[in-house]
Amino acid sequence: MVVIAPGGLKRPGTPKQFKELEASGVAKAVMNFRIEQAGGDAWLVSTETRVHATDASARRRFARYWAVIRPASGFIRRMWLRAIKRRAEADGSASESAGPKR
Repeated sequence: MVVIAPGGLKRPGTPKQFKELEASGVAKAVMNFRIEQAGGDAWLVSTETRVHATDASARRRFARYWAVIRPASGFIRRMWLRAIKRRAEADGSASESAGPKR
């Protein structure tokens, strides 16, 4: 996602265009979910956001943007992670009670 960009900049329409976008004044962000086995039947689910700013101006603008957005972003991520946990635990108990699937 292009988070910060100068007015009039055409937003990338494909992943390739996003990757190649290096115009001055741009800050791009990507987010992922990571799932790792934590031992036994336990799993660790986490999120990560990475931001690339093409210059100092974009870094300053993104820092101001993030100062405002960060609390809501954290809240939304916690909601996602709780929902993932609820669904994983519900699916786990349903499949255990149903016995092995063939």
